Amino acid sequence: MRALIAAPPPPRYQARGLYSCAMSLWLRMLLVTGPPDDVSALAPRHREQVRGLAARGKLRAAGELGRGDGFVEIFEAADRREAEDVLRASPLVEAGLCSTLLREWIDAS
Repeated sequence: MRALIAAPPPPRYQARGLYSCAMSLWLRMLLVTGPPDDVSALAPRHREQVRGLAARGKLRAAGELGRGDGFVEIFEAADRREAEDVLRASPLVEAGLCSTLLREWIDAS
């Protein structure tokens, strides 16, 4: 009888040692659709929420779109449910001031 040998992790996880981590990476994009004054009032609270992700060690990258019409973050989450919770936690999303996109992120570097 042949011994079963586990397949090695996919190359994209080998390079950074992420295979041992149960967390997935997620991309959250918020495109502003609400009135500029309303968005300006809540943008500092959104940035505070992003800083909270960083403080918990979950944030990989974050930034604002050049024209000031959106935000993008790449963060860690255990599963899609947790990623959706992060998506909805932005005050801009709670207030309905943006459209959203949530996708699992595969690091190709």
